[in-house]
Amino acid sequence: MSLLITDAMIEGDRLPDGSEIGVFTPRGTCAGAAVVHGFPVGLAAWGDDFTTQEVIEGFRADEEISWRIWLPGEGLEVAAEAEYEEGEGLYSTNSLAVLAISAMRPRAGDHFLYRSSDANHSLLILSAHLMDEPLEAGDEVGVFTPGNVCAGAITLEEPGDQAFGLAAWGDEAGDNDVLGFRAGESFAFRYWDADAEREWVARKELVDGEDAFEVNGFTVFRLTASLEPRIVIPDRHDFGAVNIGAQVEFELEIHNAGEGVLTVSAVAPATTKPSRSGSKASNRLTRAAILPLR
Repeated sequence: MSLLITDAMIEGDRLPDGSEIGVFTPRGTCAGAAVVHGFPVGLAAWGDDFTTQEVIEGFRADEEISWRIWLPGEGLEVAAEAEYEEGEGLYSTNSLAVLAISAMRPRAGDHFLYRSSDANHSLLILSAHLMDEPLEAGDEVGVFTPGNVCAGAITLEEPGDQAFGLAAWGDEAGDNDVLGFRAGESFAFRYWDADAEREWVARKELVDGEDAFEVNGFTVFRLTASLEPRIVIPDRHDFGAVNIGAQVEFELEIHNAGEGVLTVSAVAPATTKPSRSGSKASNRLTRAAILPLR
């Protein structure tokens, strides 16, 4: 699909030469890009190669086209909105669309980036702790949509044992990209530890209100985060045919893919599925129980 961009603006200014414009599939795959050296700018949006069914490399018919801009001088990538003069924002093989794009720089702390809108939900965070200690001034708290989009953030001016407010911003109607919350979506939170330069996924405790976005809504949370283990264990093991009265051993490997301490004090088979076939029996371990676990 051929795309002709007659103009591209960011906050009212034309994109400088050297900027890049990219088109993205609904799966977040970049399927075409061009470097700006004056306008108009032409680029091709590439379709999927159906001979590689295990991988989707490009657009499929009638998929929505999303736009992003890269500003190398600022090291900043932003979502852009398209206004079509000819054609529309859906992929079609061997077609042409003529358009202009525009973008706004997201509001930013030192780390989390987001875009405000004309709709928001007020959040009151009573406390924000990391490893049982309050966050420090200069750390950040971001609120994220189920689609993993940052839709609000704050840089703390006081320690996290003091309450603070945070706005969760709604999505703009008519956007090609979803850059905020939609009605009924739940809230997720992350920390930015400024000293360690590290993100943490925070756990939320609902104190008051609903854990669902609503324009002009109000919700109260407490937040915590800590190192946690993450167990990796085989889901099943097939012993195959086993003679009656015989014993078969299976070496089970348990991995910790997390960062906290994992203690395993007992391993026992939760279920087996025996079946008889002549003089033999078949047993399949469908799951191993780990008790207790922390």
